[in-house]
Amino acid sequence: MKKIVFVSKYYPPSFGAASSRIYHFAKSLAEVNWDVHVLTEFPNYPTGIIPDKYKKKWKIVEEENSITIHRLYCYSSPVKNFFYRIINEITFLISSTLYIRKFKDFTFMVYTSLPFLLLIFSIFQRFFCSKPVFIVDIRDLYPDTAIELGVLKNQYIIRLLKFLEKKVYSSAELITTVSPGLVNKISSKTSSKVRLLTNGADTSFFYPSKRNKEDIRGELEWGMDDFIVLYTGTHGLMEKVETLIDTADILKNYSQIKFVLVGGGYRKDFLIKYSHSLDLKNVVFWGNEKACILPLMMSAADVGIVLKKNYPLCEDHLPVKMFEYAACGLPIIGSIHGMASQLIITEKIGWTVPPENPQKLSEMILNIFHNPNLKK
Repeated sequence: MKKIVFVSKYYPPSFGAASSRIYHFAKSLAEVNWDVHVLTEFPNYPTGIIPDKYKKKWKIVEEENSITIHRLYCYSSPVKNFFYRIINEITFLISSTLYIRKFKDFTFMVYTSLPFLLLIFSIFQRFFCSKPVFIVDIRDLYPDTAIELGVLKNQYIIRLLKFLEKKVYSSAELITTVSPGLVNKISSKTSSKVRLLTNGADTSFFYPSKRNKEDIRGELEWGMDDFIVLYTGTHGLMEKVETLIDTADILKNYSQIKFVLVGGGYRKDFLIKYSHSLDLKNVVFWGNEKACILPLMMSAADVGIVLKKNYPLCEDHLPVKMFEYAACGLPIIGSIHGMASQLIITEKIGWTVPPENPQKLSEMILNIFHNPNLKK
C-alpha cells in the first residue's frame, strides 16, 4: 500500500480554500486505498482560538474518513499582528520538525499550503526523511506576492528569499500548482517537474439544493423579495473585500439588495469596523460556523461574488469559491481579471467587472437586480 503524508498548517475544521484543497486531496487518495496521513497544527484559523479539547496537549492523533490526522502543538492568539503570526509559525515549525521522523519510510511527502518560512524549513526536515518522494504544492508565489503587496521592501532580504525559493523548488521531485499561469511562472524558476492540479468543488457537498427556496430563505432569515449578494471565503489582503463594502455603500438606498459576507481572515475585524463607519444596514457578516450550510446559502442567493486585488499576480489565481458557486448553480460576478475572468466568460457562468472598481460592480448588480432573467 502506498503511504503519503500531507504537511500543512491548514486542515478542517480550520476554514478556507487551503484546508479544503488538502482535505479533498487526502479524501480522494484514501478512497482508492492509499494510507493517507496529514500532519497539521491544532485548528485555530482564522479565529486564532484553539478548541478546548486540544489545549495543554502536545499532539492528538485522530481518524476521519480513513485519514489519519496528526495534530501538533502551536501557539495561537486571536490578536492579529505580525509578531503573533511569526510565533505561531515558529512553534509549528519546531513541533513538526520533532515529529517528522515518524514518516521517514513513507512513499510520498507533500508540503502544501505552508507559509514561506515553513516551506523553507521543509528542506531541512528532509534530512530526517530522505526516502519519501518530496512534493511541493504551491498556491501562491512567495516572496513575489509579499513584494508586490509592498510587505517586503528590503533588497537584501528579497535576494535571500529568492535564493531560498529556488532551493525549495530544486529540492522537490515534483511541484504542483493551481493554474496554467503559475505553472509557467514556476517553470521559469526551476528545472524541477511542475504539474497542474487545479482547484475545484466537491460536488457531493456543493450542489443545488432540492429544498424549497422559500424554506431555505426562511431558515436563513432572508426575505423572498431580498436580492442576496453572497461572498464566501477569506477576508484577507489579496481579496480586497473593501470593494464589496464600498459597493454596498453605493447601493444602500436599494432596500431589497442585501450583502452577506461569510468567512474570516486577517482583515475581517477591520472590514466590520469599516462597514459600521459607513452605517451600512445592508451588510451582514457571518462567521465560519456557517460553513456547513454554505451550499444552502449558495442555492438560495441571487449572485455570488469573487474578488481579487488589481495586481498582476492575481491574474493567475483561480479561486475555489468560483467553482463552489458554479456547482450550486449560483451566477457569479467576478471583480477580477486574468484566468478566472476568462473562465467565467468562456463557461458562461456569470459576468466580470474590473477589480477594485465599486462603481462598475454596483452597476452590474443593479443590472441583474432589474433584469432577473439574466440569471437563467
